[in-house]
Amino acid sequence: MFKKDLPIVLYSPHWEPELSSYKKYAKDVLEYFSKQEKYNLIFAPHLLVSHWKNRFGYNIDFQDYSSDNIVVDFDSKFSTNGTYLSISDMHIGDVSSMVYEFIARKPKPCIFFNAHGIKWQNNPYYKFWNSGIVFNTFFEFKENFKSAINDKKTLEFQKENIKKYIEITDEKSSVRAAKEILKFAN
Repeated sequence: MFKKDLPIVLYSPHWEPELSSYKKYAKDVLEYFSKQEKYNLIFAPHLLVSHWKNRFGYNIDFQDYSSDNIVVDFDSKFSTNGTYLSISDMHIGDVSSMVYEFIARKPKPCIFFNAHGIKWQNNPYYKFWNSGIVFNTFFEFKENFKSAINDKKTLEFQKENIKKYIEITDEKSSVRAAKEILKFAN
């Protein structure tokens, strides 16, 4: 996917305007990663961003940022089949339960944009933000990105808490789900 074997950052903003960092930070994130040579970036917004581009005024004209270290992807199967989650070394996002899938097998750095100034501490809808570092501005992100990806405290939190959110076993999830449905139906 990339010419250089560098750490891969996945930026996957949500599609809903009230929750998303897309309008506010997408271009800034792409600019930031286009001007450095230490990371590869996968820019893969939620698939509904391109679907709702007209209704919500989303600019999806970011293909010029595609380069040796940046993949811009609005609609491939890799966004939905778990490929990006499995190959990425760190995650940047806003709101999504996808973070649990991202850290389920191995704790990894996570960064969240609080693009709308939400008072998220002690808010059960934002509990997953405890799994990473939360930035309220892009300036904070730029100034603290390197320290955020090396934050041991959130990695420990992930390790201690992931079992509360996802049950990992050798049995496939689809088989376990089918068994539970059968049990419920009986």
